Amino acid sequence: MASIIATMNNYYFVDGSALLGDITRVRRDLGLSNAARFDLSTFVTHFTGMNYASFNQGHYRRFVLYFVENDERLRGHVIIPDATKPGAVNDMRIEYCGKRISQFARAQQWLEQSDAPDFVRECFYRSEKAVDTQICCDALQLAGTGKLDRLFLYTNDYDFLPLFRALRQL
Repeated sequence: MASIIATMNNYYFVDGSALLGDITRVRRDLGLSNAARFDLSTFVTHFTGMNYASFNQGHYRRFVLYFVENDERLRGHVIIPDATKPGAVNDMRIEYCGKRISQFARAQQWLEQSDAPDFVRECFYRSEKAVDTQICCDALQLAGTGKLDRLFLYTNDYDFLPLFRALRQL
């Protein structure tokens, strides 16, 4: 049994826009200051640790977080581990892909100046599709080469339902 578990190809993929949106809401709901930042290493350890061993048998290959390039929320909301420090990152990769659509960025800026509610402004952070496309491509490539046993996806986007249907068929 140990040899079977050791070869499990479990992957965690995180839609960064969904994660950053959730962090923003939690900070607001709990009244946390802007100085309170979310530690990505702790997040990875939580989901890959023994708390979820019944799902991943205590093993995973990689935890990938997908963010839009130059998303300004990263600097203010999260602590990104220093990959040059030994032990700081354990099988975690941060993928920067896609760019926000400029017209949406201008609209979001206007909404912020107009003091629009957070739920309205959050819509404009999801105004790209490159992250979703990269997640789908990575998952299908792993599945197509037989390197994917389980995929754990953190998202709030129904656009991934076709991906899950395709993965089941594979």
